[in-house]
Amino acid sequence: MTTPNNSIFAAATLFLLAIMLVGCASSATRVEKDYGNSVHAMQVQQTMDPMTIINPDTSVIETTDGQRMDNAMTIYRENVGNPEVTKAPLEINIGND
Repeated sequence: MTTPNNSIFAAATLFLLAIMLVGCASSATRVEKDYGNSVHAMQVQQTMDPMTIINPDTSVIETTDGQRMDNAMTIYRENVGNPEVTKAPLEINIGND
């Protein structure tokens, strides 16, 4: 047999659980609904040929100097935390000797 105190405690517990579940089921905010659209717009605006987004070119770039690219990436990785060094322009010449 249940006592009135147990029934009240059970009802209060169920009520609190229901309130907590309702708090988790909130609708998306305006920012959350727009999430990712600015990145997508930037990618579209910065793409020279929009068809490359749908069908990207997977061919290997064959007209660059591997040692030059390796040096550029090494300098980039080593000096990323040093703003004075990273301010220097990075030159990448493709197909020009």
